[in-house]
Amino acid sequence: MTSEAEPTLRLAKVIPLRRPAVRVPPRAPATTSADMSFDLQPPIDGLRALKGDIDAYYWRCMTDGAGERVAYEVAFWVRQLSERATALEQIALHRGTTRLRLHGAAAADGVAVGRACRLIDAWLDEDEPLESARTIVGRILHAADVIALRAARAAAP
Repeated sequence: MTSEAEPTLRLAKVIPLRRPAVRVPPRAPATTSADMSFDLQPPIDGLRALKGDIDAYYWRCMTDGAGERVAYEVAFWVRQLSERATALEQIALHRGTTRLRLHGAAAADGVAVGRACRLIDAWLDEDEPLESARTIVGRILHAADVIALRAARAAAP
């Protein structure tokens, strides 16, 4: 005697894995200054000099037997710095000058560019511990991005 069991209907509760997007109201416009001028040449030179510092750091790591992983990481830093310097050079070539003027810039833009330029003017000692070097390079890459994003929307004076 065969009896077929009736299929049972299972209900499952679906739980979304993502939260719904939160809409953030737009900020009030920041106070603007008339114009902000800055020069791309010092950051370009700073990135090139840092690339030389990191090259020396790379060879120190290689002679200390730091390993392939560290060597790859430091070589990656060199590539990233080169790309940032090239991006700034391309902006300068496109604008026809390294001196740029940002019209109607927020006051925060001037502060951000000033801080970024000071950060890029740093140097990396080849005896710097790896963890500290990572932090320094990360800050410098971010500073280069801050300058490039402002420079991309700036115009020649």
